[in-house]
Amino acid sequence: MLKILANTMERLRHRSYSRLPVEQVFSRIYAEQEWGRGEGVGFYSGAGSHDPALIDPYIKAVSAFLASLPARPVIVDLGCGDFNVGAHFIDYAREYHACDIVPELQAHNRQRYPKPNLHFLCVNIIDDALPDGDIVFIRQVFQHLGNTQIAKAMNNCRKYMTWVVTEHLPAGDTFTPNTDISAGCGIRGLVNSGVVLTAPPFNMSGYNAKTLSEIPYQGGVIRTIVFKKSAE
Repeated sequence: MLKILANTMERLRHRSYSRLPVEQVFSRIYAEQEWGRGEGVGFYSGAGSHDPALIDPYIKAVSAFLASLPARPVIVDLGCGDFNVGAHFIDYAREYHACDIVPELQAHNRQRYPKPNLHFLCVNIIDDALPDGDIVFIRQVFQHLGNTQIAKAMNNCRKYMTWVVTEHLPAGDTFTPNTDISAGCGIRGLVNSGVVLTAPPFNMSGYNAKTLSEIPYQGGVIRTIVFKKSAE
C-alpha cells in the first residue's frame, strides 16, 4: 500500500513538471528539496549521490578505470549535481568541467570545491554547446529526462570518444526500456522501465560497450557502462 501511494505521489509530481522548461524543473527540485536534504548542506542531490552502499563501489570502479588510462583525460561531467561523487575524480583529470543547469547550485559548488583544474559551468545539456573533452560522465541523469530530451543530449555528446553512463534499472530483463516520461525528480522505475541507450528509440551505435559496474539498489540495479567510439 505504501509503495502504491509513493508511486502515485511521484506521478503527480511528474505531471506538475510537465509544462515547465527544464531549467525551472531542476531549480524547483533543489529549491523544494525533492531529493531530500543533507546535514549542513544547502544543495543535496539525494541518496543516489550520498548512500555509501551505492557510491562507494561506483567510485572504486570509476577510479580504477581512470587510473588505467595512459594519460589524464579532460573530463566533462553532465549533471554534476552537488558534486559529492565527482569530487573523487578531480585528481585523475587534466581538466574537469562539471556541468549542471541550476545557477545557484553551481555558485555553491564553486565556493565549496576551489580547485585550479575544476570548472563549474551552468549548461543545459539538451540545447547548449558542451565543453570539449575526452570522457563524458552521465551519471543517473538521463533517467530524469523525457525521450526527446535524451535524444537531443545524446546528439550533443557525439563529440566525445568515451561515455561513462550510469542508469538505475529494474531488476531482471522483463522491463520495457525507454518508456517516455516528462522531466522531473522521479525515474522510469515507477512504470517498470529504465533508460537503455542501445534500445529503441535511441538505438545508440558506433560505440563499443562494456559494463563497468552493477550495484543492487532498491530492488533494481545501478548499472554503469563505458561506451568507447569504434574505429571508423
